[in-house]
Amino acid sequence: MKTKLTVDLKVNETLMVGTTAIRLEKKSGQIARLVVSAEPQTTITTPNAARMSALQDNLEHKNHGQHLI
Repeated sequence: MKTKLTVDLKVNETLMVGTTAIRLEKKSGQIARLVVSAEPQTTITTPNAARMSALQDNLEHKNHGQHLI
């Protein structure tokens, strides 16, 4: 079972998830800058990386069997 928790942070407050620290560094409009401090073996996937992966998967599927020039 997954744990779900909603947390409100103020600038410079830190949320601890296990040994990973997540600090709210800056907030402007709908954008927040988070600083994540984690052990080297911790996998961190950013929303941008997920979007790029989805875009790449879509392009590979769309161009399957076609040669790009």
